[in-house]
Amino acid sequence: MELIQEALEDIGDKIRFVEFIPCPVLLSQIKDDQYQTLYLNRSFREMIGYEIKEISTIEEWFLQAYPDDNYRKEIKADWWAEIHHAKRSGKSNASLKAKIKTKYNGKKWLNIRSAEFGELSAVSFQDIDDLETLNSELTRTNSTKTQLLSILAHDLRTPLIQIISLISLFKNAEIGAADLYLHLSKLNIQTHLTIDLIDNTLNWVKANAKNIIVTKISFSPNGILHELIQLYNDYLKTKFIQIEMNLDEGIIIFGDREIFKVIIRNLFVNAIKFSKPGGKIILGAKKLPEKKYQISVSDAGIGMTPEELKRVFSKESFSSPGTFNETGAGLGIKLCRDFAKLTGAEFWLDSEKQKGTSVNLIFS
Repeated sequence: MELIQEALEDIGDKIRFVEFIPCPVLLSQIKDDQYQTLYLNRSFREMIGYEIKEISTIEEWFLQAYPDDNYRKEIKADWWAEIHHAKRSGKSNASLKAKIKTKYNGKKWLNIRSAEFGELSAVSFQDIDDLETLNSELTRTNSTKTQLLSILAHDLRTPLIQIISLISLFKNAEIGAADLYLHLSKLNIQTHLTIDLIDNTLNWVKANAKNIIVTKISFSPNGILHELIQLYNDYLKTKFIQIEMNLDEGIIIFGDREIFKVIIRNLFVNAIKFSKPGGKIILGAKKLPEKKYQISVSDAGIGMTPEELKRVFSKESFSSPGTFNETGAGLGIKLCRDFAKLTGAEFWLDSEKQKGTSVNLIFS
């Protein structure tokens, strides 16, 4: 902006000069605190896109660039505060970071700087979208990591403390063999859930570091579904949950077998976790038209509201306790969705509060 002020003396020269500035520039004329748009340079027309007739005044600019009422009010208040502060300080320029809506290129984070030279105002726009997006992602990731560490610290301690207490009781002959078996059964469930938590956390780290290599092969999902029941048999017995198997024989799907096991295990554990005592879980594997195959896990448990479902798939860490107060990090469903996408499988989830949840995978 200082270069414009020093090098140019009249508005014609200014317009010719700003046409070739590599960042978007808007020139306006100030009369009685009213800003009338005079000129938009080539970079402005290409990046931001609006024409003079669409933003002939600063009020029209605010309406176009910030369509959300609340955000527009916030930006206007901050912008005028910057302008008035600059004038009180004897400065000719002000600056502000804002996310604006361009005409053709979506929303972008821009650093907006304004300088006034008498009745002329020049506003430049610096593209900082990549930097702000990266900063936002780093902030979110760091927040998630902090939450995960807190959850891991709590949930890893619980079974370890239970093991230490149980060993101490048995060692001191304070508990009999019959009672010991009951406690070991509960501890077995807790240990499996803890292992799932560790696995999910490691898989989340790998996914975010983009260190996962997909190896697709042809395999039968039915054997893996049967293995789940054996693996979590104690958990199923504790909650008196029945399993119904609707598996078409001879199904062969093409995908990454190990990633499939991670997905289906998470879906199955979630179904147990949120099933009511005495409930039922249905495991399905069926052929579809056009050589497609559907794998499904359905329960009649506590389900989710649309708001809860939205939070489950959001970037924030969200978890709710199971029907036996089981805890978790809230990563399972996100991992399932992301891993399904990674292997080229379709993924969708239907849920209704107090009626249950159904999750489906479609393989081609």
